[in-house]
Amino acid sequence: MNKLWFWKTWNTSYKQHTYLLMTLMVISFVFFAFYYFKGVDSVIGWENFQEQKIVETSIHEFQLGPFEITVPVNVYLLFEFFQGGKLQPNLYISYVFVLVLTIAFVYLVTIFSALEKFWYFIASGLVILFLVSLRLDVLQVAGLGNSWFTIGTIAVFLLPSFYFNAFNKTATFQFRLLIFALITLLVSIVIYFMAGVKLPFMYLSVTAYVPAMVLTVIFIVMVAHEVPAGFLYLTTQAQASTGLKHFLVITIIYLLNLVLIYGNDQGFITWNILYLDIYLIFSVTVFIGFWGWKHREVLYQGLMPFYPFGAYFYLAMASIALITFAFLFGTSNDAPLEALRDILVFCHLGFGLILLLYVFSNFLKLIDRDLSAWKVLYRPNRMPYETFRLGGIIVVVSLMIYNDWKSYVNNSFSGFWTSMADLYVAIGEEDVAQLYYEQGRTYGYANHHANYAKGYYYSGEFQWQQSHDYYTRANLKRPSAYALANDANVYNWEENNFKSIFSLKDALKQLPDDPYLTNNLGLFKGKIHELDSSFFLLGASRNYAKTKNAAETNFTGIVATELLPISPDSLASLFKTENKGVNANLLGLSAITRMPLNKEINVMKEGVLTLHEATLLHNFILAKSLTITATELDKAEVLARDSVNLDYAEALKVALAHAHYLQGNVARALQLMSELSFVSASNQGKYNFVIGLWLLEQGDPEAAALAFRYAFNYNYKDAQFYMAIAETESGNLGDALILWEKLLSAADEGERSLANTITQVLSMNLQEAIKSTDAIKYQYSRYRLSTRDTTMLTVLVNSMEEANYKAQSLTEMAVRQLEADRPATAQRYIQEALSLSVNSPAVRTFRQFTQLRVLASLGELDALATQLSDVTFSLNRKLDKMYYEGLLNDAGGEKALADKAFAQLAHANPFFEEGVITAAEYARKFSKDNGEAYAILSEAVQVNKSSVRLWKAYIGEALRLGYDDYAADARISLQRLMLK
Repeated sequence: MNKLWFWKTWNTSYKQHTYLLMTLMVISFVFFAFYYFKGVDSVIGWENFQEQKIVETSIHEFQLGPFEITVPVNVYLLFEFFQGGKLQPNLYISYVFVLVLTIAFVYLVTIFSALEKFWYFIASGLVILFLVSLRLDVLQVAGLGNSWFTIGTIAVFLLPSFYFNAFNKTATFQFRLLIFALITLLVSIVIYFMAGVKLPFMYLSVTAYVPAMVLTVIFIVMVAHEVPAGFLYLTTQAQASTGLKHFLVITIIYLLNLVLIYGNDQGFITWNILYLDIYLIFSVTVFIGFWGWKHREVLYQGLMPFYPFGAYFYLAMASIALITFAFLFGTSNDAPLEALRDILVFCHLGFGLILLLYVFSNFLKLIDRDLSAWKVLYRPNRMPYETFRLGGIIVVVSLMIYNDWKSYVNNSFSGFWTSMADLYVAIGEEDVAQLYYEQGRTYGYANHHANYAKGYYYSGEFQWQQSHDYYTRANLKRPSAYALANDANVYNWEENNFKSIFSLKDALKQLPDDPYLTNNLGLFKGKIHELDSSFFLLGASRNYAKTKNAAETNFTGIVATELLPISPDSLASLFKTENKGVNANLLGLSAITRMPLNKEINVMKEGVLTLHEATLLHNFILAKSLTITATELDKAEVLARDSVNLDYAEALKVALAHAHYLQGNVARALQLMSELSFVSASNQGKYNFVIGLWLLEQGDPEAAALAFRYAFNYNYKDAQFYMAIAETESGNLGDALILWEKLLSAADEGERSLANTITQVLSMNLQEAIKSTDAIKYQYSRYRLSTRDTTMLTVLVNSMEEANYKAQSLTEMAVRQLEADRPATAQRYIQEALSLSVNSPAVRTFRQFTQLRVLASLGELDALATQLSDVTFSLNRKLDKMYYEGLLNDAGGEKALADKAFAQLAHANPFFEEGVITAAEYARKFSKDNGEAYAILSEAVQVNKSSVRLWKAYIGEALRLGYDDYAADARISLQRLMLK
């Protein structure tokens, strides 16, 4: 056992240094292994890109005469795809690389100071070469130029070294090590505080690249034969006649494994078989090489003894080699790694093969006699050890020449320029970095690192073709999911969906089942409506935790976009997630399909909103527009008006306006939408259009026509069509006819058909109308007859055959009489309409609610109460219900309930005339503020200028308070309305 753990018998001081260097080697190996498995992830991470798609839908429709009108609203859907992020230099491994290299250098220079004269001068020359290769002058320490700092550094190391070697040979190893460590610390402090460049130690990681690569290659050559030497040790220790066979079989298998690695790396063997990777072999070589190096002491004992300097030398060199690999893996500097990998394979193959010949040449007889050849492995009797070394080098050089030796040199240079580019990225000089990346790409054509950085840079500059070119080169030899995804994403940004899909299909052939690529392909398939493939791919991506949320967000977004008959609740049950993107899309689906989402979702927060949170809140307001509470609306508006959420303010205010409107708070809805129509940079047309639709529904077609004219001036679609409707509804038949005649040549066939019908209606006389269809008769009664044309209406209705049209015409006349403040006449028409048997649910509902209005206007509360028992109020008729219940509560002495109802009716909707007028009367009767009733009516007529009843009520209240001038002005407005 002591032979195996031989250092345990050493002097305590030497043993401690052995343990320290062993620890350094193990730490270097841990970094090597960690970054080997981490791969390109060490410098590139995934960026989650969000796309927000606008789906124009409607959450509210209404019937206006012959027109089915939908109010447009935008629902926002989220989609997520992955993009390889910007390449970030790995500063951490760069600093660890410099630290390990420094510690190893201190030990090596300490060992060199104890060598004999000839070897000492050789070693000193190597130290000088190492320090010169670091190019310390580039650090611009204290402003020194002309290599003075490099010369000074060489001096502070070599002078003590020479002193120890020539004048103080008895100085202990610990003392020498301490001196060199202090010198190194001093130099480091000077560099840290006095360097004229940013990140000076990052600079050193770049300049140390060349000497580290050279030392790594030397170490590889030094230990390349240790694995077959280990086989010799294992097979010839026990005295058995099968030792030779075992050694031969195991070594041949090992060499065949190396041949397979070589063939696979060079591309002429593509067998899908398992073999040991060269880095695993190298790792084993490094560790068993320590014992092998001790066993080789007979070869170098003239230079230094193994105890302890030989051991220190090996451990320091091993640490340098391992940390160099770790540095290259950690910075994903793949070009020099390609060169080193081939050198590893060539060295292990070449020296392994020659070792086999060396053993058979020197020790065949020993093995035949069942003696341990390993014990005398480095005491050859025929083939000299130097010949073995020379033969191995010849094989390695031959393989390099056969495989184009220039590529190894070029890849090494490529690695240097790539490291230099990373340095300039780290210090923030991107333009300089791009020049060095181009240099690295020039030397290493398939350098993934440099080509990726260039591709990413050019995609940011919107130079798509250059970006494609660099990403293509990045994926030539060492494709990464990042570069493959980014290449496809560039096609996506070019709006070339098919090429992005083809690119991702090819990518998945190279990296099957990669969840990020799978998610992206599923999304892009959804864009071209290949839903089966899209859902299959997203389902596969959903199985990975890192892409689960994105896949589910895309799945729900595609379902909503394609209007698939899947309920939001079923998707919520399937996914069971609190992810904001998924829930935003579920709410969007609920808003679009009007299918409820019965899931508790917390959408309110304070402060800055993210895109996901803003979309979630927006879609929540729309999906829950009829049930969202006033408190929630207030909180949402606070968020929308917060300056930190300026990017989302407009969309959130639009959603709030629609919710207020649907809940009957028309005044607030119009206020918000009017505000947006003034401040919006690009949607003035749409907002004026929505205002026009709302005003049409509320019965103010003149104001609606003005809003549609604004929308038309902003080139909003369909504005002219709805302007024609508004002018027709307002009775401005001359202007309406001009607009309808223009629409006879509209691009939309439906608009042309309607224009043709309405043009006929506006141009015909009563006799022609009587001879027409019931639909034409109905339109004639609506647009050509006034509230005074009662006889004509009777003739026209009697000529109709279908009861639905009769009831509709009579009920509309009842409404018009009511709005003209003729409730008794309105009652006569509604009673006539109620006598008809109709089968249209819409007509029955219209007739029923008109009857309630008439009864309330006449004060017939008992009849009203009776009728209310048979009426079901939808959520968007909340104000109607509140009005009738307020009347009944007032009559029944329930003052608290009446107070609450009329307080809301006073300001909610100025177009709900009965509610406003009754609220004003209630305020006049009960309010302590004598002017409250006037304030209610004044506020209403400022918005609703076309109501006869409101103007009458306002005039009366103004006269009551002595505002005679205001009353006189109001009479003029009323007279104009009455004349019309």
